[in-house]
Amino acid sequence: MRLYTLMHKDHPCAVVALDDVTGNMMSYKTLDSKYTPFLGGCDQQKFKKWWEMRAVPASRDMMQQTLREAGVLTTAEYLAKNLAVSVTDTYWLCPEGSKLTYEHVNIRRIASHGQGIVPYHNATSYNPNASLGGQMTKYWDLTGEIPVLVKESYKYFGQQGLNEVLASRIHTMQGNNVPFVRYTASRMEDGGIECRCDAFTNERTEFVPAYEVIESRHIKNSQNLYSIYVEIAAEHGADKAAMQEFMDYQTLTDFLISNTDEHLLNFGLLRDTNSMRVTGPAPIFDSGNSMFYADERLRPYTRAELLQRKITGFYKTEDKMLTNVKNPHILKLDMLPSTDLIKEFYAKAGIPENKVEIIAHGYEDKISFIDNMQHGIKVSLYREKQKEKNETYLKVQGAAPDSKHLPQQFIMVAGIPGSGKRTYVSGILQKMQNEGYTQVNAIDLYPAEHADQSSLWFVDKNSILRSLQKDDKSHLNEVVFINPNDIRNERAQKGLPANDNLVFAAVYARIKQASLNGQTVIYSASNLDKKQRESVLQAYGTAEGHRKLVVLYADPEKMQQNVPENVMEEMAVRLHVSAPDKGEGWDEIETVGEDPIMEERNHNGIEDDLER
Repeated sequence: MRLYTLMHKDHPCAVVALDDVTGNMMSYKTLDSKYTPFLGGCDQQKFKKWWEMRAVPASRDMMQQTLREAGVLTTAEYLAKNLAVSVTDTYWLCPEGSKLTYEHVNIRRIASHGQGIVPYHNATSYNPNASLGGQMTKYWDLTGEIPVLVKESYKYFGQQGLNEVLASRIHTMQGNNVPFVRYTASRMEDGGIECRCDAFTNERTEFVPAYEVIESRHIKNSQNLYSIYVEIAAEHGADKAAMQEFMDYQTLTDFLISNTDEHLLNFGLLRDTNSMRVTGPAPIFDSGNSMFYADERLRPYTRAELLQRKITGFYKTEDKMLTNVKNPHILKLDMLPSTDLIKEFYAKAGIPENKVEIIAHGYEDKISFIDNMQHGIKVSLYREKQKEKNETYLKVQGAAPDSKHLPQQFIMVAGIPGSGKRTYVSGILQKMQNEGYTQVNAIDLYPAEHADQSSLWFVDKNSILRSLQKDDKSHLNEVVFINPNDIRNERAQKGLPANDNLVFAAVYARIKQASLNGQTVIYSASNLDKKQRESVLQAYGTAEGHRKLVVLYADPEKMQQNVPENVMEEMAVRLHVSAPDKGEGWDEIETVGEDPIMEERNHNGIEDDLER
């Protein structure tokens, strides 16, 4: 065990005992509450949490290597050996018996001597990264006059870094007085995205996270944390009206970009390090976990799904956060980047087309929600759920009698050869025609020979799909039936060679074109595997419409097909192993008949029981 004095600049705050091996806190005693963390309300339990939050996450890339090189076991021990110095505030640890002052450990002072390296315990140095939280690869660049935070992102095509730049662009275009951090980004040689921003703290100004503000006093469960936060900030020197205005703006812009990382360490207050008075809100920063960066979806969120996404913040969902906004007009909708600009930004940066569409769709819906708020319409998850429930009913049952616009749908019919897919489709088409749909010829969407013309050297399905555009005709209430066998026959009639790669290139092109045109699609094929079904849904894209999968189960031994019996059995097994579920992207799944593999296993199980 070793004793330290927790210092705020050169003011002793508390005596702290840390374990020599782990660096974990063992005891804590306040000396002067005015200068302690948590706005002066620190105690042993709170300091333990403060100490844990201050250490770099052990999961951070390269952190384990750093620990080994420093000769320590834990990030807490590493933090202790670096005296807990940080760029964002003026707290540090002074070892018992040491005559060190803040002048000696000040990061900015250190940066001017030996590139910021000042040995300590012969193991490491006063490293500001020892107190840097978060999960991306981050470090402080102290080579300039102002410390620069550098964040490197590799996962999800580096989108987190791109999101930081987009947020900066949005704030800049608003042209108001709300403070925010400006980020820049560039592509690194190894393919990652590096984004940079200047520190917003210095020797006279430090950051107090919202977590410390809220935890600085006892709050009843019935009290509103959002309002309490504003009140506490005002009690410690901030302008209350300015705080409310800032929180309104931050909440709305976080909602706009679908930022799920609104936890209480990602925003807070600025404080004068001499007077210890709060001067106002810290600028908006750390918006990387937004714009659905980690989501792997084949289609956009519905409006209700957007409101149900979990966030970290004062509340668990965004609709609850929005109830605290007093002035929705603080965000100027006419001063936001257009959807086309958003799409262009992410597409040029290498984000996949499907993800770009999901981003753009969510962005448009969020603008619509905020517009409703500005017109006095409350954002309501219940209302959106009811609306979707009604729309789903109309899509399943057909539109109301007085409706002239029937819902767009995508229906996939799957099953082994001979399971009755064509007969089933005929029944669907007849029902749809009775409801008012008009069946059109699939050939008009994309003639079979076009796949050959677009594939001089090799078949590139994605290139073909990217070349398609919505035509200028009206396709109101049209339904099209697409089937690989029809394309095979079409190719044979035109003297084109048999080539299944070209057949399915045409299949996907017809599905995509119908999607762009707003037509309802019925697609029938074996579609035995999950990957096949997901690939078809991806080709259909982000168009509106109810997505339904119909699986026709049949006994392969009873099918009279020009396919060997063992092949039919293998196909039935593939469908059984890759049983469909809504995780593939379906709104509805219907099964017809019994899975013969499951039926056989159940039968064998019963016979085994009888024999026993």
